[in-house]
Amino acid sequence: MRKAIRQRLIDKIPEIAGRVYEPSMAGPSTKKPYIVLKYGGDIATSMRYGFEVPFEVWLYCERTTFKELDALESKVIRALLGVDLVSSSDQTFSLKYNGSSSDFYDDDWEALTRRLDFRTDRIRGG
Repeated sequence: MRKAIRQRLIDKIPEIAGRVYEPSMAGPSTKKPYIVLKYGGDIATSMRYGFEVPFEVWLYCERTTFKELDALESKVIRALLGVDLVSSSDQTFSLKYNGSSSDFYDDDWEALTRRLDFRTDRIRGG
């Protein structure tokens, strides 16, 4: 799932220039803007398949204005919301947007940041 989400973000958001990282891969010297994609682990539910998978999409921009975060957030939501994606195990899934965190400045990473929360909406095949 992570690979399909990462590729969708790369394909649909040209200004990140392919910079979609796992949590341990980015840092203060990473060129901005970029995205960190974090898998949240399976959560048991009453869904037909018995679980959903949360994903966090962290946006990082230069310390100039939060308008860049706003624009990036909008593009990420449009790129991921309700679109059928295919995992490496040939499961078709889509994501539902659950909201975002408050904006903040990350001193350690020298960036403005915001977290967007998604979860799997349905899984078919596989």
